[in-house]
Amino acid sequence: KQFCILLCLIKRYIRSCSQKRHSTQLVKQEGTILQKRQRNSKMKVILYLSLLTNCLAFTTLSRVVPHQQTSTTTTLFQTSSNDLPSDVTTTRRTLLQNTLTTATTAAAAAVAFLPNQAEAAVGTLPEYATSNAILQGITVDVADKSQQDEMIAFLSNSFDFKILRRRVTGSVTDTWMGFGPEQLSIPSDFEIPVSSFAKYGGHASIHIRYDSKSLSPLYKRGEDAPGDNIAYLQVGVPTYRISAMVKNGGNVLDAYGIVNVVSPSGLPMRGIVGIMPDPIMFVAINCKNVKESKAFYEQLGFMEQEYPYARP
Repeated sequence: KQFCILLCLIKRYIRSCSQKRHSTQLVKQEGTILQKRQRNSKMKVILYLSLLTNCLAFTTLSRVVPHQQTSTTTTLFQTSSNDLPSDVTTTRRTLLQNTLTTATTAAAAAVAFLPNQAEAAVGTLPEYATSNAILQGITVDVADKSQQDEMIAFLSNSFDFKILRRRVTGSVTDTWMGFGPEQLSIPSDFEIPVSSFAKYGGHASIHIRYDSKSLSPLYKRGEDAPGDNIAYLQVGVPTYRISAMVKNGGNVLDAYGIVNVVSPSGLPMRGIVGIMPDPIMFVAINCKNVKESKAFYEQLGFMEQEYPYARP
């Protein structure tokens, strides 16, 4: 009987010890899981702040005690010898304030390197946002009405120019020819990507001026280009017609891939095969001193740009 009582006491003792060991393991396991979750959340916040500042490193020191309130200390370590000492402790609010200050400083530094905006108003087209001056067109004088008609037919049939508008004032007849609207804004009927380049704004034009009272012709058909100021006006079009140039009074100089021709009004032109938003690409001007000529046009607001290429 005494032996049985002793055996029961031993079993109870072993059972109580196993229960205590099991409860201790559960407490440790719960504490480990809680510590891992808090550590993961802290590392996410630390990684996010590190990506924003890109110059500071954050480390969290935490100690988790089961069945007690968890305390966390965040320490900000400086990466430069000129920064604050490493034992500086800050709150989460201070860290966010420092991060926002650093981001604001970086944004201000980035704005300082943005290109300067144009000082002159040349329209609302985004292409001219950084331009102070543009070449809107070129004016040519014709000797008589027959030369005026030949010049219009030459541009229309050879390079597919279109008459943009006409104006008659007394004895002077003005005709503007080009490939699209001259307005320095986006036309109201222009839709992306439905509309073509021909409906976009900012096109240059050739202004043909005829004065019936003028008695001194500047150019006669078949002669070389008068003067030597303008080298040529370059036009990039999908197709050009050399036969139409000859038929309408053009003087073809050469045509090897590109065509150099003197128009019926005496304006030298160069045609290339290509596609441009505005086929009137540029005007080439002869000069004796490139630096002096460049400085002169820069005073007018022009800027040096890369050579434009027409897409074949």
